[in-house]
Amino acid sequence: MNRNTMESVNSPVEISLTKGQGRPLRLAEKLWPRRARTKIFLVFTAVMSGFIVLFAALFFRRFEERSLRDITADATAAAQTISSHLARGLERNPAGDPGPLLAAVCEPVPGLNYAIFEDASGRILASVNPEEAAGRVYRENAPPLSLKESKGLLGLAVPLTAGGDSIGRLLVGFSFPEKLEALGRERGRAVAIGLLALALSSAFVFLASGIFTRPLTQLTRTTERIAAGDLSQRARIYSRDEAGLLARSFNAMMDGLERSHRDFEGVNRSLEERVDARSRELEREILERHRIEQELRLVRNELDERVEKRTEKLSRVNEDLHGSVRERRRAEDQLQNSLKRLERALEGTVKAWSLTGEMRDFYTAGHQCRVASLAVAMAEEMHLSWEKVEGLRVAGIIHDIGKIAMPAEILAKPSRLTKTEFQLIKDHPRIGYEIVKSIEFPWPVAHIILQHHERVDGSGYPEGLLGEAILLEARILAVADVVEALSSHRPYRPALGIEKALEEIRRGRGIRYDMRVVDTCLKLFRDRRFSFPVASSGPALHQ
Repeated sequence: MNRNTMESVNSPVEISLTKGQGRPLRLAEKLWPRRARTKIFLVFTAVMSGFIVLFAALFFRRFEERSLRDITADATAAAQTISSHLARGLERNPAGDPGPLLAAVCEPVPGLNYAIFEDASGRILASVNPEEAAGRVYRENAPPLSLKESKGLLGLAVPLTAGGDSIGRLLVGFSFPEKLEALGRERGRAVAIGLLALALSSAFVFLASGIFTRPLTQLTRTTERIAAGDLSQRARIYSRDEAGLLARSFNAMMDGLERSHRDFEGVNRSLEERVDARSRELEREILERHRIEQELRLVRNELDERVEKRTEKLSRVNEDLHGSVRERRRAEDQLQNSLKRLERALEGTVKAWSLTGEMRDFYTAGHQCRVASLAVAMAEEMHLSWEKVEGLRVAGIIHDIGKIAMPAEILAKPSRLTKTEFQLIKDHPRIGYEIVKSIEFPWPVAHIILQHHERVDGSGYPEGLLGEAILLEARILAVADVVEALSSHRPYRPALGIEKALEEIRRGRGIRYDMRVVDTCLKLFRDRRFSFPVASSGPALHQ
């Protein structure tokens, strides 16, 4: 050990309580105050603020729930009153116009926003302020969970009965601006009281913290003077509590520190001798380390040679693996090409079936393709899976394949069919099912063809199935078939047009045709996102 190192060991001990330079302060430590009084004030203010916010949240929630219950009770009573008056008026005059009666009943009701009278099928018979209900899903009157969710309007649905029979229901909406204003005033008063309590409590804590932290402040100033080099400084004792005990302990510690400082010189001399001995030991260890490093260098060279040989072997194995991967990719490409050829063969087969049926019936040429295009558009609008859409597309293109067995003179007859002829035509879904059932399609094509003339009320054919017993794809295909048939020309009548076709499915909504399917079809035509092609180039499996 050199002379400078020894002199630094024997130098006088200096005490420093200033900020250390080894570790940089984090951002939180820079922003957090150093004075205990300020910390106490900030912590108490934060806790008090949290308590006030929690209390205000619970108070607002309770008051809002109470207001919502009052509003719901008032609105329910008013809706029951309107329903009873309207029902008595309809009993006295069943054939009268319910519009004026509904307006007269609703006029004296305060806060009424709109009123709509519907029959059992959902058809609107009378209304008051229907424009207020526009844009709202007023038929779904789930009670709101809060005043904010209600958006200032509460909707209710009340059943109507006349003579003991249900004649529909009454949909009403009530507004309650005065309740919202009262809630706002209560919130303002609660916030003002909370802020006042926070200010008073913060002022009290600020004054009290100054009294409690005075001994700690004096002790801090004493330690700063000691850190500057004045070891004669002692802390002043103000009381006999924990702060006084701390000051006495600090003074005793400083007395011991002065005694220890005098003892350091003797200790430093003994340390100098030990350091010299340790230096000689370190020199011997360094020489030994050099010898070990030379041996390790030789071992590393030997390992490098072994690694090179092993790398060459692994390179040859890697080349063999690359060859195997290329062979597997070639086999996968061949399988993919075979799959594409099978898909083209399936597409050609379905096209041939469709054209075979249409060549026997001149008036319905292109009918299957147009029905398939509308059915696929509805299925995609309903977000069905890709597999269901593809199965529906194939079934739609050949859904009338069973008409191959029908006589051509019946298919092209320019007048209405007789009962016997119609019974014969009604068997074409079953014939189509028998033709297609033996083909292993990945979709239920045969059953869709069999059920495309079934109706949800059981009035269809050939099996008279009801509701969910009919495949969803068959319910979609049934609506598309009716719309295309009514809007196109037939031997026994001219084309009725798309409006007549849509009116037919609208009348049968929920009765003969599936409600969701009908709504989807009407939406497609109403938004002008679908129209039948003027001419068709033939059926296609993929668009």
